[in-house]
Amino acid sequence: MRPIQSISTRAELLALGFTDEAIRRAAKTGTLDYLGPGLYGPRDDDGTRESRHRGVVQAWARKVASGPRGERRALAEVSAAAALGLPLFGLPVNQFVAQDFSHASGSRSTRRVRLVSDRRPVSLVNLADIAIPVVSPARTVVDIARRHSRIPAIVVGDAALHDGLCTRSELHYELDLARGLCGVAHARVAVELMDGLSESVLESRSRIEMRDAGYLFPSFSPRFMSVEYALGGPTSGGPSSC
Repeated sequence: MRPIQSISTRAELLALGFTDEAIRRAAKTGTLDYLGPGLYGPRDDDGTRESRHRGVVQAWARKVASGPRGERRALAEVSAAAALGLPLFGLPVNQFVAQDFSHASGSRSTRRVRLVSDRRPVSLVNLADIAIPVVSPARTVVDIARRHSRIPAIVVGDAALHDGLCTRSELHYELDLARGLCGVAHARVAVELMDGLSESVLESRSRIEMRDAGYLFPSFSPRFMSVEYALGGPTSGGPSSC
């Protein structure tokens, strides 16, 4: 099987002339990486964790869009963050997460896919290179903060604010909409610590770790050793039990 250059769906590989047997053999021998049901990628990938997962999310969105449920799905939470180009430090990338508009509330999970639904008004954006809609940046930040550890959530929120993808007012509006949902108190704590001034994952981490350790964080951006390593032990808050 000749090498492929990008992450592809099974249907796309078949359209290029590959057979199911060739795809299975390549995945078994390691010529292709199996990335999830119907998703394959090149074995060697020099990209970052974010760019790799964004490629996987793009391919999964194309697969969903071509199926019967495409109009009832939108990328959400960590998958939305990947689509928006936000950092994924400390966040799990083992599942695709999508908003499911066919149910009023609740969530359903398989090993690879988690579908979430709630009664909040729909808040979506469309990206040119993503085949299905994406939950808005502000809601993505708040939903990650509801479900995941404090420092990874702050890293995402800092990046979204810094890049102009959302404002603090929009984050507080989404917190108000999320009132009564699991983890919203956890999210409020994280949102209050987001400032959008950090220019990297390391700077966001250092700012919070130094704050937790009782130090003031300078207003400039030098290189800092993580306080987690300097003082020993992680300082991030645990994830919500949602």
